[in-house]
Amino acid sequence: MVRAQIAGILSAGALAVAAAASDEVELQPGLWWLHVATTTNGKAEPAQDTEACLKAEELKDLGAYFSPVLEEAEADCQTTQQPSSDPRRLEYRMHCTGAGFTLDAKTSVTIESPQRFSASLQMDTRTEHESAVVVAEFEANRTGECPPEASPGPAPGASP
Repeated sequence: MVRAQIAGILSAGALAVAAAASDEVELQPGLWWLHVATTTNGKAEPAQDTEACLKAEELKDLGAYFSPVLEEAEADCQTTQQPSSDPRRLEYRMHCTGAGFTLDAKTSVTIESPQRFSASLQMDTRTEHESAVVVAEFEANRTGECPPEASPGPAPGASP
């Protein structure tokens, strides 16, 4: 059960982990490649590589964009942004309590340039009978422009 909850959290959190909103710090919209290396209780999981098109609207508020979110589980969560003396670095702590489990997470994102960021996530999930510590290291690079969105074709059966 813990493994299923963690998998849902990681897939949802891969591009929504943590960062700070700052006038000087920004990420450039476009096509981004994300590499995630994960361990669960010290055992390496298969690395994941994904691409995502990040739009300008999504990146206007980096603090909101990267703030950790628990998905696929009902829980009461409190997220707090931690102080940082480096405006390129954002840190969050999140504590969630749900039916039969608790989760504590620490996330950190460093905006290295408008075209690169790195992040780390450590989650400690506990149930009455088991626990898991997941550590994920993220690297992301902008690879170019987003592909043009396909325009919808005519509805089936419609005349040209």
